Amino acid sequence: MRTSFLALFSLTAGLAAAAPSVTVQLDRPGVLDSIRAERPDHYYRIAGILRIADTMPCHTPQFGHRAVEYEARDARCGLALLTSYPAKRRLSFVLDEVAYVTTVTMRDSGGRLLKVPTGAAK
Repeated sequence: MRTSFLALFSLTAGLAAAAPSVTVQLDRPGVLDSIRAERPDHYYRIAGILRIADTMPCHTPQFGHRAVEYEARDARCGLALLTSYPAKRRLSFVLDEVAYVTTVTMRDSGGRLLKVPTGAAK
């Protein structure tokens, strides 16, 4: 009984240590400037993640793989689009012990609207 309690305690302590200690809203004015001054390594990594979120759909597995290149954990993009033009969605990721949250603009991929032939969806 005591062994299983200790195992459970050490497991939950390890999970608590992995949780971010603070969440930073990147959309607030001046936040990126202060990160650039105080934590330039995070600024570089954030800029890279925002750049790839800008150029590829961030809900794809490829986005998660690219975010790992910047040592980001739990990179997630909301599936719901914010109703604006251009469309936006929420992006969150963790660098070291800090969780970052922002809104990214979904760029036009250069595609064009296509007319669906009648009778195609049966």
